[in-house]
Amino acid sequence: MVPRGWRGASPRIQANDAAKFGAAVVVEGREFGMQRTIGFSALTLLGLVGCSATQLDVGDDVSTAESAIVGGSVETGRSYVVMIEGWRYDGRVTRCSGTYYAPRVVLTAASCLSDMIVPNNLFVYYGSNYAGDLAQLPNIPAPGQTSVWARADSWERHSTFNATNNDGNIGVIYLDRKLPFDPLPLFRNNIDSTYVGSFAKVVGWGADVALSADISQYSGLGVKRSATMKILGSPTQALYNANDPNPGLLDSAVRSHWIHLDGSAPNGNRCTGDGGGPMIINKWGQDYVAGVGFWTGLWCKDYSVMTRTDPYLPFLDTAYMKGGQATVIPRLECVTANSDGSLRAHFGYTNNNGVNVTVPFGAANVLALDTKGVRPSMFYNGNRPWAFSVNFSKTQTITYKLSPTNSPTTTISVTSNSTRCALTSLYTQCEASCRPQLAMATCPSLNPRTRQDECVANCVDNFAFATDWGCDAEFAAYNTCLSGISTNPANWQCSIYSADPQPAGGLCTTQSDAFDTCMGF
Repeated sequence: MVPRGWRGASPRIQANDAAKFGAAVVVEGREFGMQRTIGFSALTLLGLVGCSATQLDVGDDVSTAESAIVGGSVETGRSYVVMIEGWRYDGRVTRCSGTYYAPRVVLTAASCLSDMIVPNNLFVYYGSNYAGDLAQLPNIPAPGQTSVWARADSWERHSTFNATNNDGNIGVIYLDRKLPFDPLPLFRNNIDSTYVGSFAKVVGWGADVALSADISQYSGLGVKRSATMKILGSPTQALYNANDPNPGLLDSAVRSHWIHLDGSAPNGNRCTGDGGGPMIINKWGQDYVAGVGFWTGLWCKDYSVMTRTDPYLPFLDTAYMKGGQATVIPRLECVTANSDGSLRAHFGYTNNNGVNVTVPFGAANVLALDTKGVRPSMFYNGNRPWAFSVNFSKTQTITYKLSPTNSPTTTISVTSNSTRCALTSLYTQCEASCRPQLAMATCPSLNPRTRQDECVANCVDNFAFATDWGCDAEFAAYNTCLSGISTNPANWQCSIYSADPQPAGGLCTTQSDAFDTCMGF
């Protein structure tokens, strides 16, 4: 049964994710437990989200199409190769490697960035004692404070990524802070035939020993190691192994996006947990990242396959800009009338970055009529409809000026003649029901829902879910009831099911029961 107050978490998302729970164990780029197909270049551990360093023992299940450094050495050089830790909805953990290549941006394999990773629960580690520092998660210090962890503001995979044949297996993570070292630049030329026979460096946080052919058993993960490997050019179809199938090896067009490295002795090789880590070449006395790892041979032996970076430079250059150099543009959504005759202006914004952008109150963030400070100073990435609302009288003019770094100054003037909201709009209905909840003190929660854009967006999503079940009228009635409750603390209570305050004392019970009945609860 879905309890009352389910607006705090999207039933649509919960229903979709529930079907995925209990799926195959994810192992360093491969999946095990079902027919083995492309998995995640990451370690996936069974158990609770709050896993401990003791789960790094030999025998842990992994899920990647990858490897850690076998036959390599502990890496003590530059710090640009990081470890990636993603906590998932199903209680598993995805671990990969990645490269800090731009301010606030990490390059990794797309297969490391599962849809199962919980927002705000993807972390990047850049310290030297991973097992000891793991206990700091998830409550890491805020940006600007000393830490060996960063949190992902967002992440994205290349649009051509194909989880079946591994084409386009490249992605980026946008961090909540700059890391305390210089990024490693991208190699912008093709690794052509003139590079065959030369050596590249591979770096990763993966295992140093594979204890089974399918690399699902291993040891040594969580230490940064490096090795040198010979460049053999583009892989050939002959690398395909039916016991460890990577279908992209059978397609010449897909193979053309890859680099083949020799992992046979005496060379080192990549292994479980090294997925997403870099292939580094030195040119003109400078190191460059020229490839991203995602597949290795059985027993982490014989060979590794890397995604070339040069075919994806437009994507990576755009991601570089989205590390804080893209625009943040506010907008007026519309105006509604309040019951007392005053008006209410609703604002949204689009942050075209992958990172969240801070614009402190002051000369760069001005709205004189915002006496309660409801306008944001942190602008979250992406499109944020109905982010905040401000009341004003019919004779007043609202002027909102925003001047984010790297963005033009936007000035918005709002009067009684500004565009009115459609009363039938879901956004209008949801803002009205969120308003009294947001006026209350935040209820204790792991993820307090303190922002209007989150509350409204979640409500709109749940409207769509209710509509799928033919219960939109009942859900609308429930929201209308919520919007009429005063902010008297006696009217609200915290819920164990939701980060939003819920009606107390039997308020809106009739509407809630009607909705529950319609949904079959």
